[in-house]
Amino acid sequence: MANEIRAPYKEKYVKDLKAEDIKIAISGTIISKGNGRIAIDDGTGSIIVSIDTELDVNSFIKVYGNLLPYDEGFEIQGHFIKNLNDVDKSLYRKAMEIIINSK
Repeated sequence: MANEIRAPYKEKYVKDLKAEDIKIAISGTIISKGNGRIAIDDGTGSIIVSIDTELDVNSFIKVYGNLLPYDEGFEIQGHFIKNLNDVDKSLYRKAMEIIINSK
């Protein structure tokens, strides 16, 4: 368990999430928010994140947190959000594709 706590956040796509993933980072667009939860879409799927944010719907973000597996899918217990609104989305997605596929 101690190694899991210290492990780095693993860059993932929603479509590639597995129950054994623990600490993850996903980049995407906020598609809805309310009651301390947001939904983000990374282009491969969407996922609910338990986290409060002042960022608006349609904001481009990276969320870091623990993956919570449920019978009907996954949710992320968010730890923090990085605002990526000032980043070139196309260039960012190309770089993430390289990073994720090189592992």
